[in-house]
Amino acid sequence: MISPWTFGLGGALIALTVGFGVGLRLGEARLDAFHAKVDAVGAQQEARSAQRALADQQLKEKTDETHRKSLADLRQRYDERLRNVTRSSVLPAVPAVATGGSGDRSSCFDRAELARRLDGALERFRAGAEAVLFRGDAARLDASACARWAVRLVEGAKPTQP
Repeated sequence: MISPWTFGLGGALIALTVGFGVGLRLGEARLDAFHAKVDAVGAQQEARSAQRALADQQLKEKTDETHRKSLADLRQRYDERLRNVTRSSVLPAVPAVATGGSGDRSSCFDRAELARRLDGALERFRAGAEAVLFRGDAARLDASACARWAVRLVEGAKPTQP
């Protein structure tokens, strides 16, 4: 004879198996729903990231173009300054009456040669000074462009959605 405990244990085992199967199916459904939600959020984030990368690239290109124009304008101003340097002689005007004599302590130079050499030396000095000044101004423009770009980049990083 089969004991009632056997039927009870068999029924409990069947109930546990069915309950486990149903719980497993419900858990899988919840897991699938979670995966779908994570995939949707991930796709949205990827779209936002791609949009942000595009905006950052456009900002970089715009900043680079503005910087190139600023440097070109600076170079043009320096070139104009060099071209507009007056070519007047640094030597004083020739005196109307030449002075000289045994007691006079003056030296005589070929005025044209002296003017040419002084003008050449001054031109080299001006060109060197302009080059140093241009590099300094260009570095200032570089730093300013970097700072503007960084500020715009940080401003763009602020979340637009709550």
